[in-house]
Amino acid sequence: MTREPFRNRGPHHDLITSEQLFNDIGLPPLHIDTDRVMMCGSPGMLEELRQTFEGRGFLEAATASPAIS
Repeated sequence: MTREPFRNRGPHHDLITSEQLFNDIGLPPLHIDTDRVMMCGSPGMLEELRQTFEGRGFLEAATASPAIS
């Protein structure tokens, strides 16, 4: 998220959920069958994104035993 005026301004989870981010960059939205997500950041941001992705059907996986969908 950026606080400076920019077309992708806003919380990450809002840009993903509304699909605005994907529309802006000309790519299809994330899809459970074809995409994987790696995240890093503050604990609060990671929790919000985890909930966003789980709501879209993604599963959290540990490196020792990756989730298979």
